[in-house]
Amino acid sequence: MRRLALAGSILAAGSLLAACSSDDKAPVPIAVVLTQAGDGTLSLSAPDTTKSGAVQISFQNDGQGPASAEVIGVEGTHTVDEVLEVLGGDEGGPIPTWLKAAGGVGSTAPGQTSTATIELVEGSYYVIGQAESEDESEGPRPASATLQVSGDGGAKLPSAGTTIVTTDYAFKVDGDLKAGANTVRFDNDGNQIHHIQAFPIAPGSSFDDAKAFFLTEGEPTGPPPLDFEGAVGTAALDAGAALVTTMDLKAGPYAFVCFIQDRQGGPPHFTKGMIQEVTVGS
Repeated sequence: MRRLALAGSILAAGSLLAACSSDDKAPVPIAVVLTQAGDGTLSLSAPDTTKSGAVQISFQNDGQGPASAEVIGVEGTHTVDEVLEVLGGDEGGPIPTWLKAAGGVGSTAPGQTSTATIELVEGSYYVIGQAESEDESEGPRPASATLQVSGDGGAKLPSAGTTIVTTDYAFKVDGDLKAGANTVRFDNDGNQIHHIQAFPIAPGSSFDDAKAFFLTEGEPTGPPPLDFEGAVGTAALDAGAALVTTMDLKAGPYAFVCFIQDRQGGPPHFTKGMIQEVTVGS
């Protein structure tokens, strides 16, 4: 399921701005640290238990390149090898119903720490730390840690200035997106797994150029119509889930894209219309 893994394939430095009242319980903090040995082997440290409710993940990337931390829930007894087989499977392959995309932290530059707040219910999870690679088949094996969620932490997601809602197959932005750091709530109101990948449209290019870039088969020619260095994104979320993160944006037009396929398999969602122009104000 390479498209699900793309949720962590784009540099997206995120820091949580939690705005809670004095009566609210603060999200339970979880510190996740990724390290990388000289031979490229990844290791991940994380707590093995936490309370249900809102959980603030702080992901420290001490690896050699950009990396992400995805939280994957499992229903029933399934090993981390089964999870990694799905995450690293063929593009367009089916996503089993026992695997739940619970969110996490998007791609983080080496030496940096990013945060996001997600909601967890009681159950079993794996935290997957994955390094970026142009060819995922040649990258190091993702690192993992088990996470058991029980009890009730009682915390809710913090407030956010802007909400981005995904459906099958569209994005809806409720509120303003402006240049700089935007505290964003991401709600998945669809029936499929979705994520938000936001690409600035390059100067001199149009949204139609960006759309054609993704939809045209074969190797693209000429300079790309998108600024991949300035792209940001979220982790993948299952139907009905939500998270709060920070999207650091610059003024101008963006192409919002979802690369994930339906659970039964098939083409990525942008081929079904889930590619949309969004303008970020100054």
